[in-house]
Amino acid sequence: MLKCKIAAALVVATFTATAHATPVVMEGDYVYTAVSDNGTLGYGGTTSPGIVHDASGTGSWPIDDYLTPGTPFEGFYVSSNETGILGNNNDDLSSIGMTSITDTSGISAYDQSVNWQGAFNALFALETDTYYNDGDERITMTTTLTALADLTAVSFLRVLDPDPDRITHGSWSR
Repeated sequence: MLKCKIAAALVVATFTATAHATPVVMEGDYVYTAVSDNGTLGYGGTTSPGIVHDASGTGSWPIDDYLTPGTPFEGFYVSSNETGILGNNNDDLSSIGMTSITDTSGISAYDQSVNWQGAFNALFALETDTYYNDGDERITMTTTLTALADLTAVSFLRVLDPDPDRITHGSWSR
């Protein structure tokens, strides 16, 4: 059995049937976000909150959002010889089904925390803990990928494509 753990910090990834649950909102002093039912940051699609940052630390959330309402996205992807490329993103892709989403705030060591679990058929299970303390200005994620069958050439990727023009909700060109 293959089991690997991947940790990442973000500064301020045949289809399985997916159950739908309400995203879990996380609100600290500086960061306001959610974990959607497909395990990605943000409420989902263009619904706020995506990733909102209040530089003053007073929880006064500006309309400016790094993830919505534009075309930026956040997601994760798993690839193996047996599965091909699979992934979930906050826009329209959801090939790894959710098995549970739990608000673990106050239960874990962090003020704001969510545990998301998903699976793809009987081939692998995926678990992501997303967390931060109220005074933090970053979101931390720890993901554990567990093979439930023999898998080869396994890789995992988590991506964030933020909106660089979040202030005016316009378009950005270089």
